[in-house]
Order: sequence, then structure tokens, then C-alpha cells
Amino acid sequence: MPLFYGNVENIQFLVSTKIYQKKTFTKQLVISFSTLNEKDHVTKMSKATLQNYSTLEEHEPEVVYRLTKALRGKGAFLSRGRGSVNSNTRVDFKLPAGSFEAAQELHSFLSTRGYCNPKPLEIRERKAANNRTRKVVYFSTYALKAFNCFNATYAKKMKQSVKLKLGHDLVDTELKTTLQTYTKFAEHDEEIRSIVVGSLLGDANADRQFNTTQIRFHMAKKHLAYMENLHANFAKKGYCNPKPLEIKTNFNKTTKKLHYTMDFNTWSLQSFNEIHTSFYRLPSLEERAVFRYKYIKDVPTNVSEMLTPLAVAHWIMGDGSFMKGSGRMKISTHSFSQEGLVRLQKALQNNFGVQTTFYNEGSSKRTGQKHYVLYFPRKSVEKLIPQVKDFFVPSMLYKLGLGEQL
Repeated sequence: MPLFYGNVENIQFLVSTKIYQKKTFTKQLVISFSTLNEKDHVTKMSKATLQNYSTLEEHEPEVVYRLTKALRGKGAFLSRGRGSVNSNTRVDFKLPAGSFEAAQELHSFLSTRGYCNPKPLEIRERKAANNRTRKVVYFSTYALKAFNCFNATYAKKMKQSVKLKLGHDLVDTELKTTLQTYTKFAEHDEEIRSIVVGSLLGDANADRQFNTTQIRFHMAKKHLAYMENLHANFAKKGYCNPKPLEIKTNFNKTTKKLHYTMDFNTWSLQSFNEIHTSFYRLPSLEERAVFRYKYIKDVPTNVSEMLTPLAVAHWIMGDGSFMKGSGRMKISTHSFSQEGLVRLQKALQNNFGVQTTFYNEGSSKRTGQKHYVLYFPRKSVEKLIPQVKDFFVPSMLYKLGLGEQL
């Protein structure tokens, strides 16, 4: 027994034009007036209105926010029609059966606003690898012109943020706009410059996209206090989203262990291009055959000008390790070349008066790149501590041998 949802005028239109006969319905049409609630079910008029929107800003902010959040996850994908430049884009959802309640809630939210078919969701079975069957839930939004805007930002599975005009957005747009006007790295204050340099000497990365660059920070859960402090420093000055950090889980297939990590990115800024150029170079033809990366990271030629006590402090907090037995300290410098480490040694000698040595602790099986580690003798550690300890987060002082690891 077919059932059409919508207001009375919409149903009268369907009956008068005999649309239902085209769908091979031959039984008598029965209309349940208890379902004719425009707040609960989609209407033809609301869908037509949505199709007229050409930008995301015209849609309800909460809808854009929830679609963006879904697209940044693993269960939502973009699908755009082919064969026409003016084709529209829809959002497809494919979720495991275990997420059925969450899928129902999202489907209900979208369907009541006219973004998808209100037909109840069903759990379906599909064949997976090894002839196994998986139970999944499928549904899609309607193909809308405004959703084409998602394609420009989310071409490779949502790696960038969408600018959302939400009432509860915590981003300081004035600060962000000011930072976007900077064209040189020197325009940023000394604290930010030093933290960026020290972090890039460690595990942080500078990711260049077209004409802008963002700085990516990533650490294990055990360094939560440090990451929260680092995030707060950048957020209060408008360099990143102030949204609290989230702990993520990653399964290492090699070690068969579950790792808990945290990460955050700065905004993509044109002024960060300069620091990217200092730390990264394009690979040679021979290197391209073995390296997976678009750029190769190394120590800047002008590292002596960049290496401040604050920069060294963040470098050690990010990648340093204190050796209790000998009183020495080592810093992993696997991605740097031998020539780059020589430049780094000279900078440490000139700026802080400390001697260092480096050794090869093996090489990559895939690329053959040597993995160097920089060592600070005991006397160098004792000389360096007074110069950098005031910049340390208390939970990281154990890396200088001044406390126990929490």
C-alpha cells in the first residue's frame, strides 16, 4: 500500500498528475492524514527550494556543520554526476550496522529538513573480502548544486577545514583575518616563530597546499599536558581552532598494538610558506624513486639565526630523551642529512656554547636513508639546562633529568 508524505496540496498534485501509476502501483491509493506533518516529512516544495541554493551559506548552518563533520569521518562520501559541467553533488552515507541508531538520528535530522528521502532505513548485507558478509546501512542526500562547494575543499577525504558560519563557532575571525594578511614569517611574534622552528626540528610537519602552508603537530597521549599547553598558545593568538583536543586511536599492523594520539593543525597561512621553504626541498630524480613524500625535510641553512632558547626547549620536549645512567641526552634526527646535522652542531655551539656528536643508528630498509641521532654529553646538558628549563612545561622536565616521567 503506497504512502506519500507531504502536505495536502502536494498529495493532491501527485494524484491529479497520476504520478503514482508510473511507479507500478496498482492498488488503491490510501492516504494517512496522521502523517501529514510538514515538520516530520519532506515536501516537494522544500526540496525544490534547496535545489535553488548555490552556496553553502544559504543552507541552515547546523546542516552544513553536521555534513562537514560526517565527511571528515569514514562513513560519508561525495558523489557528483558525470557528463555535465553543471551536474550536482550528493552526500552518500555507508555505515556499519552497529551505527544504525546514529544513522537513524542523522537520517531523521536531514529528512525533516528536506535533504533526503524520508523512507525508513534498512540494514542490508553486502559481500566483503573472503566471501564474508557485512551488514551496512545506506542512504544519500539529494543531489544539490550547493554541495558542489564541498568538492573543492574535500577532494581527498576532507583534509582541510570548511569555513562555517555557526553561532557557536569559537574561532576569533578578526585574529585569523589579521594573520592571513601576513606575507612573511618574520611578521609573526618571536614566541610563535621559535615554537614553530623548534617543533619542526622535531616531529611537527609543515604541509604546503597551493599557496599556503599549515603546521601539523602530533604526539602520543602520554604528552597530553604538553600538547594542551602548545594548543592553547596557538589558539589564544588565533593560529588554530580552539576546539579542545581529542584523543584518537591508531592500530599499528606491524606491532599489533593500539596507540593513543593527539594532533592539531594551524590555519593555512601564506606567511608560513617561507618556513616551509627553509625546512623542505624537492627530491632529486633518484630520490623520487624511493621516497613517498613530495618534499624532503632537512635542517635549514640559516638555522643559527632561528635557534633560540625557546626553540631548543620545544625541540627537546618534542623529540628529546634523557639517559639517566650517563647523564647524557639524545635527540632523534632521523630525517636530517649528515650535512644538516653539521649545520645544527655549529648553531648549538655558536648560540649556546654546547658540544654535540651524532651517530648512525641504522638505516631505512626501504629508502636506505641513514638514521642519525644527536647526542649531548653530560657537560653540555648541564650547560644547556639553565638556558632552556624556564621554557619547559613541568610535565616534560624529565627530559632534562629534572624530574620523573608522569
